[in-house]
Amino acid sequence: MDGSDSLLKSVDVSKLDNGSTISFRAREDGFLESISSSSGKLVDMVLDSTSKECLPKFSFQNKLDFYFLFSDRVLQLQKERKVLVLIHCESLQSFDSFFAQKLKYADLISSDNVHEIFLPDSNAANIRYHWEWSPPSGKLLEYECKNYSCIAVYSTEDCTLERISKFSYYTVSRCGDSMDDTFFSESQRVTSPLTTSQTVQTQPPQSPEAKTELSLINTKTVIFPENYEDGPSFRSMLHELEQKSSLMKYYCKKIMKRIVQLSDAYDASQVAVMKLSETLSEASNSTSMNMDILLDSYLTKAMDIHATFIQKLNYDLINLLYEPFHNIYSSFIKPIDDRRLEFDEQSKSFYGSLSRYLSAKKDKKGGDSKFFQKEKTFALQRYDYYCFMQDLHDGSIINDINGIFLQYFHRQYDHIALFSNLMNSVLPNLQQLNLKLEKTKWSTTRRDKGREMHRSQVIQTSGRPKSMAPPSPSPISPSFPLHEIQSPMPNRRMAASADDISQTSNFTTEIKGKCISNGGSASPDKIFKEGLLLVFGATELGTDLAMVSKAAWHKHWIVVENGSLWEYANWKDSVKSNVSSISLKHASADKVRKQGRRFCFEVVTPKLKRLYQATSAEEMDSWIEAICEAAKISSFQLSRVATPLSASVRRPSKVFPLFSTSFETTPISRKLSGSGIKKAFSRKGSWNLQQFFRSDNSGTMHMEQLERYHASANIFIQMLRKTDVSNSVCADCGSVKDVTWCSINIPVVLCIECSGIHRSLGTHISKTRSLLLDSLSQQSKVLLCKIGNAAVNRVYEKGLSNPSLKPKPEHNAQVKLAFAQKKYVEHAFIDFAGVDADATLLEGLEQNKISKILLGLAAKPNFEENGVVFLKAVTRDTSKLHLLELLFMNGLLLPDSEQLSEHVSPDMQSYLSQKQFTKYLKE
Repeated sequence: MDGSDSLLKSVDVSKLDNGSTISFRAREDGFLESISSSSGKLVDMVLDSTSKECLPKFSFQNKLDFYFLFSDRVLQLQKERKVLVLIHCESLQSFDSFFAQKLKYADLISSDNVHEIFLPDSNAANIRYHWEWSPPSGKLLEYECKNYSCIAVYSTEDCTLERISKFSYYTVSRCGDSMDDTFFSESQRVTSPLTTSQTVQTQPPQSPEAKTELSLINTKTVIFPENYEDGPSFRSMLHELEQKSSLMKYYCKKIMKRIVQLSDAYDASQVAVMKLSETLSEASNSTSMNMDILLDSYLTKAMDIHATFIQKLNYDLINLLYEPFHNIYSSFIKPIDDRRLEFDEQSKSFYGSLSRYLSAKKDKKGGDSKFFQKEKTFALQRYDYYCFMQDLHDGSIINDINGIFLQYFHRQYDHIALFSNLMNSVLPNLQQLNLKLEKTKWSTTRRDKGREMHRSQVIQTSGRPKSMAPPSPSPISPSFPLHEIQSPMPNRRMAASADDISQTSNFTTEIKGKCISNGGSASPDKIFKEGLLLVFGATELGTDLAMVSKAAWHKHWIVVENGSLWEYANWKDSVKSNVSSISLKHASADKVRKQGRRFCFEVVTPKLKRLYQATSAEEMDSWIEAICEAAKISSFQLSRVATPLSASVRRPSKVFPLFSTSFETTPISRKLSGSGIKKAFSRKGSWNLQQFFRSDNSGTMHMEQLERYHASANIFIQMLRKTDVSNSVCADCGSVKDVTWCSINIPVVLCIECSGIHRSLGTHISKTRSLLLDSLSQQSKVLLCKIGNAAVNRVYEKGLSNPSLKPKPEHNAQVKLAFAQKKYVEHAFIDFAGVDADATLLEGLEQNKISKILLGLAAKPNFEENGVVFLKAVTRDTSKLHLLELLFMNGLLLPDSEQLSEHVSPDMQSYLSQKQFTKYLKE
């Protein structure tokens, strides 16, 4: 390791495999020297052939911790607009590339090899920084790795790196040495020939015949001569061995590759087993899959044993097979070609010397002795190469390879035997669970037989199925003292008629077969009936119902309770269910006669009529009687307007109001004719019910007003299209069909399909309105006319380089939704280069430039701090009120009254107070 000046004081390296910590300090000459080791041992060094440096050797298990101690001089870097970084690479070439070029700050920090060192704000004398080094993913088992790191200073002005201190080191993985072997107890351990205390030398000697039978080395194709003198036979033998060596090298590399693949498969299998166990546990807790007993009794233990078994196999595969085999390959098999070339060079050199020696005419002084020494050296080299090849094919190397595989497979046998013993220990739990499952199957079989019998009875029944027959009458309790009734209700079968009062005894005991409970005080809470009815919801009541489309009838779940009639729409989906109420006070119910549809009856209150259809005549009579009874009690007890029972188990839960007010609080105008009602509820004039049923406070709406409103909406749409031709087509997909929707905060005109997509984006992105069905403010209309689709798309689609990316009308909703997300949420096509949101918006408001206003709003201006400035720029000119509406729709909040009075005239204050926006109170 080497360092530099006093910026870096010391470096501590911890989490070594022996638990020790090594400390280095910076010397005056700029190098780092080892000053201490908690283990008291010397630091191992390794020579790097690339950099020709001696690198300290760090043995680790999973990771290493580096602690850098800096002086307070590094705090001056922030003032000089410099950044302190740590660069780490595994190759010297990659390391030097960072200093060979100029890099931008974003490119430098985005590199995985660069870590920015964030300095604290305090003026401490010493600053400590922690960096955790870990090997790349999937390389934890690699036992050797060179690392080149340094502390450098990056200048943001000239984009240069200045090296402060460089430190290189050599890491060795010891991840497998620390694995716990206590999982297998001594009583459970199965011994093998390699795990017994006896050594190979203590075994009795074998006969030559036995050795021949048990030989693991095939030498039939190679005959090693007793005389290793150089000659044709010797060279032929070497040539054959060299060919076999090349083939051996190829298959050794292939074997190591297969071992690594098997190790990866073991890792994946172990992860899959654990994930399966976790998923089964989650499914048992979250669903009706009751697997708790199976998990607790057997599955959790079995999967833990299985996962540990795989872990042990993988550990032995790497440490007992791969690493020893790789060491032999690196030491003996891999350098085969180098040894062959070395021997060829030695042979060539010797025979060259022999030619020179024989060509000499006379013995020079010392010439014979030099040649004899070379001859002796070549003989030793030839003998060493011969022994190397012999060991490689019929000697210690082959024995070592076979010993490695034998040791691994013996250890594998131990694990398999132990795994079998452990699985046998949990087998009784599995057998008990099997008995419980058989009992459960027997009870399930009985239930299935009962179902089949019930189904056969339904098939053989000639009448109406029980599920479609009228339900058994539910108790209706009108048992209130009839002498308190003051006056009967008129009309039809109204509650508490004169005949009903005269027949007190019959009334208190029976109503057409329905059970009446006596005793107790009268209460609407005791009147309860529920069931499925078809509700008529489109045209006037006086027409022939047989001629009405089926779409006008809706299946609602009706509940009579607490003196009210509750209609549940979407009752099949409890989450999206809507509910509306009708007070039965002073209400009447009677059968609708002379109509084409059967079993129809109507409910009439002082404020509305509702038409229902039951599933049978008996069911219709039951509903009429229940409604009349509830109306009778509500009328003469002056009961309060009740709400549905939230905890009732007899009807859907999680219901929400379908309308903002109940039907009876919004009376229909008496001036509306039957044809007017029919037109108001037709497909071409589909007005919402809040607009149709207006309260008495705001006055009733005449049919002429409805028609004028509908006509004015069409006129406004035509005006939009004449003002800007682009408003005739959808701003997103270009459709010309049903382009009667808009977004008032962007603002654009849309088709009906794109309006649904805008609604799915959320009101914080797009506030969608209907040009036909919704009532728009005057400023919103002016806003749509003065901006339009073309102006918006010039801003929001400026960066759309390829027009084919824009969806067409025939594209599906997913394509249109993806485009809308990029256009309005991600703003992917807007050019924000050099855009200051606040300055751009203010400039656009002052100069009345729509493009800058839209660009500033898309860039998300700071309404919280500069809202008053924007408000002041708009309220100076009353012709910009539509721009004020646009600001309000995009998040501008009104300040408090004092700030408002300073910048806005009294008339404008009155106008703004009518907008009823949420005020922003500055803390």
